[in-house]
Amino acid sequence: WAHDVVRASPAEVDLVLWCPGDRTDSALESSARDLALRARRAFRISERVLARVQPGASAPALLSLVRLPRWHVSQVLTHDAGLVLVADGIEYAGNLGTLVRTADACAADALLLTRATARVTHPKVFAASRGTVLTTPVLTYEAVGDAREALAAAGFTAYVADPGGTTS
Repeated sequence: WAHDVVRASPAEVDLVLWCPGDRTDSALESSARDLALRARRAFRISERVLARVQPGASAPALLSLVRLPRWHVSQVLTHDAGLVLVADGIEYAGNLGTLVRTADACAADALLLTRATARVTHPKVFAASRGTVLTTPVLTYEAVGDAREALAAAGFTAYVADPGGTTS
């Protein structure tokens, strides 16, 4: 599924490693061929190399290194944007991936992260987002105030939900 997502996205593929092994898997082989054509570099590797690069993996296997898109605030927070999810202090990559998937599911124009310790480039983010991290704009801010300023400058009204809040 992961390589199907990459194939369908505009993401830049840096590296493809294909280990066919002894078994044939025509779908995986087709993905490997397609991605190799898009990749900057592509290599056919042995099962021994596969074991060193990705412990626990078995042939046939396809590995790829994909660049996440870089989103700029001027591309994302435009007058056309209607819904932006803002999350503060996200610590776990799986939770971040779920937020990205949720933003995608409700057709949000972006996800803004403030003070996040989970990094968007973590493999668990890709898995938990089911690959939507390749197509959902994610902007990160060190401080909540910076995100607030960017949203205000773009004309957004912010609504805050705090699980510890005393006012509904």
